Amino acid sequence: MYSNKILHDLVCINCKEVFLNGITSLETKNSIEVLSHQKLVVKLDNFQEHKCEKCKTIGKWIVSKIFLIPN
Repeated sequence: MYSNKILHDLVCINCKEVFLNGITSLETKNSIEVLSHQKLVVKLDNFQEHKCEKCKTIGKWIVSKIFLIPN
């Protein structure tokens, strides 16, 4: 059985800079938009204003290395 959270890296959608390892609840409304079967773009409340250190893009992150967290 798995919880409703995923463990992941956040990667800048523009320059592909890895920002951090994060945990996202799948229950958060409007937090995940499916762009394709292989890519997810995250708009997390905590990161909407975060600016990529490398290219200065604000609040657009690809989720990579997704792992479901067991209960």
